Amino acid sequence: MQWVNSQAKTFSTFLSMPPNRATEQHRQPRVFGLTRRIGLGIWVALNSVSGWAAPPVQPVDEINLNNDKDPLESFFEAIRNDRIDMVRRWLQRGMDVNSFDARGDPILLIAVRHGSSKVIADLLAAQQVRVDALNRVGETPLMIAALRGDLVIARRLVELGAQVNRPGWTPLHYAATGGHVAMTRWLLEESAYIDADSPNGTTPLMMAARQGRQTVVELLISEGADPTARNEAGFTVTDYLDRNGLLELARRAEVAARAFRKRYDLPADDREPK
Repeated sequence: MQWVNSQAKTFSTFLSMPPNRATEQHRQPRVFGLTRRIGLGIWVALNSVSGWAAPPVQPVDEINLNNDKDPLESFFEAIRNDRIDMVRRWLQRGMDVNSFDARGDPILLIAVRHGSSKVIADLLAAQQVRVDALNRVGETPLMIAALRGDLVIARRLVELGAQVNRPGWTPLHYAATGGHVAMTRWLLEESAYIDADSPNGTTPLMMAARQGRQTVVELLISEGADPTARNEAGFTVTDYLDRNGLLELARRAEVAARAFRKRYDLPADDREPK
C-alpha cells in the first residue's frame, strides 16, 4: 500500500507540473490521455491491493472460541473448572495472580470455593499471591476453605501466612456454619478465638446452633465457648437450638450457660429466650 501511495504521489506531482509553453497546444491531448490512463492504473492498483489497507485479520484466540463470551470470563471459567493448562496460558500472558472477577472475588478465593486443587497449587506457588485477599463482602480464601471443610487447603494457606483471627467474621464462624468438626477443632488448635464476635455479635457457637450443627455445638461448648452470649438480635445459642427443634441440646446448653455464669461469677440472665 505504501508503494501505491508513493506512486500516486509521483504521478500527482508529474501531472501538476506546468507543461512547456511552446508545446502546450500540441501536448494537451496527449496529457489528457495520459491522465486517463494513469488514473485508471492507480484505480486498478488500489483495488488490487485493497487488502493491504484493511485491518489485519485477528487470529482466533485459542482460549476464547466463543465470540459472544467475554474473554476474561473464559479465564474465570477455567479457574472454576480447574483447567490448569488454560489458566497457565493466561498467567503466562501476564494475567495477575491477584486479579478479581466482576463480582469482586480474587481468583484464589474462586479456586478455593470450587475446589480447583490444581489451580490452587499453582497460585499458592506464586510468591506474589495474596493469601488473605478479601472479596467485596470481606471473605478470605481461608474462610471459604473453612466453610467447605477443606483441611488440606486451609493448612497450606495458614502455612503461607493466612490469618486465623481477624476482625468481624472469622474462619471459625465459617467452619461452625458448615458443621465441620475436624476443621473447627483444627482452627482451635491454631489459636482461633472461640468467642469471636461478628459485626452483629454472633459467635461461632451461635452460628453452629443456628444451622443445627449439633456436633459442633457440643464441641465448642466442651472447649469453653460462652453459652451465655447474646447477639444484637437478642438471641443466644439456646434460642437458636430451640428454633431448630433441638430441645434436648438446648436444655444441655442452658445447663452449660448456668455453669458458665457460676464459674466466672457472672450475673444471672433474667431475660427469657424469645
